[in-house]
Amino acid sequence: MTRTSEQAGRRTRASDDAAPAPEVPAGTRLLFLTTEGFAPTVHDAQVLDLLRALDGVGLRFDLMVMDPLLLRTLLDRAGRARLRRLASAVPGRLVVRPYVPFEDRAGAPVARLLLRRHLRGQRPALVHARGLWAAYAALGAARRLPRGLVRVVYDARGDHEAEHAFHVAGRGDARDRRVRPGLARIRRAEAIVCRRAARVLCVSDALRDVLEARHPGTAAKADVIPCGVDDLRFRPDPAARAAARQRLGLGDKFVVCYAGALGPYHLPEQVVRAGAVARRVRHDAHLLLVTPEVERGRALAAAVGLGPDAATVVAASHDEVPALLNAADVGLLLRREDPVNAVASPTKLAEYLACGLPVIVSDGIGDASALVREERVGEVVRDVDDPVALERALRRLIDEGPSRRAVAVLARARLARSAFLDVYRRVYAEAAAP
Repeated sequence: MTRTSEQAGRRTRASDDAAPAPEVPAGTRLLFLTTEGFAPTVHDAQVLDLLRALDGVGLRFDLMVMDPLLLRTLLDRAGRARLRRLASAVPGRLVVRPYVPFEDRAGAPVARLLLRRHLRGQRPALVHARGLWAAYAALGAARRLPRGLVRVVYDARGDHEAEHAFHVAGRGDARDRRVRPGLARIRRAEAIVCRRAARVLCVSDALRDVLEARHPGTAAKADVIPCGVDDLRFRPDPAARAAARQRLGLGDKFVVCYAGALGPYHLPEQVVRAGAVARRVRHDAHLLLVTPEVERGRALAAAVGLGPDAATVVAASHDEVPALLNAADVGLLLRREDPVNAVASPTKLAEYLACGLPVIVSDGIGDASALVREERVGEVVRDVDDPVALERALRRLIDEGPSRRAVAVLARARLARSAFLDVYRRVYAEAAAP
């Protein structure tokens, strides 16, 4: 890690921000921009919860969502209902626009035009751009408006090169010859964004270091804020635990939980196998899958011999997740070592820990694996395909695992969104300063 990178990391820690945070200049318009559409889990946890937290400290953002599937959203009754709910939940104004999903070839030019029309005027504006293409479009719009009128904070969510490689070839190795088409455009956009953004937010130290290695100087204007959690909603709640267990018929079973999607990236086969391993460790072990893909979850569980008596699969809204996590005893987060995962900051880890769940995680997940290992809030397994390693991890957690209270205290200090609000305020003030 470079000296500059170390300084950036120290500056980001909430405990170091003892001095009053500077303020965004009065009259600055605040716009949060995303080009990802309305993916319910991610959008609720990482956009709406953040905007509500920022509003609580006097930073009221309008939300502009550019949706690649906007026509389908508008034609679908559930989609229209979600838009209405979203409009009522956003502290500021909701602006919905279409997005052409061809990145800089068509998506960014169209997004620039729509953004320019939205931002034009005499008042300065600060844009929090979530993701590479949102930031690329915002900076393009800013260059076509009076100089200094629009400032952009790039919210880097991951290693875009590695993600492109993963989608094309199944692993995040950008050296693979199959991923070359499209890679040059990503590298050009990332270089422009890292150079021109007023500030950069990274979800992990590892991501900040990757961007610094590619684009020297990025770390000097970067702050690390992990994917956080609302610790007022995600917290140990004995009453919610009892109610959820009764509702699901879990009784006094030892519950191992996974919450999230079941795509290949999340290793659902290994997750259900971990549930089967837990049954070998404890006869009363039960797997709880909280996922929108209920039928597939049941099929995966049945394939490893986990019937309804040994596995429960439920779908849940974001608001229902805290009670379900409270009903569990251990959380699972299993991924393969890969450049995509090496910089990640999974939201589900923060949610597990905030509810007091010790976790079993695989090695090589951003800063998460080191956090679990160093703070002793769970077990880290090196090989997600090794049932013996999973069994040992489970036995250690059962025999000498941390208390729920200790886990939740750690999460509140290291992963609660409230711990980083002064960092956000400083970043926005520095970005918007004349």
